[in-house]
Amino acid sequence: MLGKLIKYDMKSISRTLIPLWILAPVIALLFSGSIRWLIGATGYAVQNTVGNQALMQGSTVVAGIVMLVFFGVMIAILVMTILFVIQRFWNGLLKEEGYLMFTLPVETWELVLSKGICATVVGCISSLAAVLSCVMIAVGAIGAADDIWRQIGSLIGYIVEEEGVFWWSWCVVLFVVLSIAGIAESVYRVYAAMALGQLFEGHRVVGACVSYIGIGVAWSVISGIFMMAVTVLAPQWVYFFNGENAGMFSAFYLLFLLLVTILQIVVWHLITVHILSRHLNLE
Repeated sequence: MLGKLIKYDMKSISRTLIPLWILAPVIALLFSGSIRWLIGATGYAVQNTVGNQALMQGSTVVAGIVMLVFFGVMIAILVMTILFVIQRFWNGLLKEEGYLMFTLPVETWELVLSKGICATVVGCISSLAAVLSCVMIAVGAIGAADDIWRQIGSLIGYIVEEEGVFWWSWCVVLFVVLSIAGIAESVYRVYAAMALGQLFEGHRVVGACVSYIGIGVAWSVISGIFMMAVTVLAPQWVYFFNGENAGMFSAFYLLFLLLVTILQIVVWHLITVHILSRHLNLE
């Protein structure tokens, strides 16, 4: 049943976001090509001839138009992703559609989990499309700068030679997993805030906004106190992870952040399920 819920939610957004996910790398490729064209036109224009000046001006106009289109697509992806996260939960579980959803033979935690998985998948794909597009633009912008690529290669080679591949490979894996978990945590934090907003009778939207801010402030205070306590009570950890153990330190630090992020997801999920199970009042 959980799979059917996920399939139902994914269908609601596929027609809107899939074209944007495809369009973003295509526009980025065009933007990258326009940058190369502009660089080449600028080189020809040093002769100050009328034709070359016109070529440079035309290249600048084309690059500017493609840039505007690219940023427009990126903003559209961001806005549509945020709207998907909010609307599918708010309309699907907290408003009229919730009457149907809560009559299904599934537990409340399954309804919340299906929304969370779909929103996380959408957020990951949107983030991947944005990162891929930016990388394509960066490659186009510095494609002719061989020195930059040589320096990047030298830096990677130095890290592998001095630190070894093992710990830095784990860092890459943990960073990817942490990024996915971070998106899921952001989704569930919004869900918890919207669920808490149900406790504000007649002011649910305002209550959700206040709850979101309150959750962020409370967690910042708790995490700040915890980090201060660790620094004071276990200073030997700082001395152990010195410059010679940079790879190990980075891996353990990312693992710690991952565990904390998973803890946050569990807490926000439990808060959401508890409120929807005990205090839900559909509009």
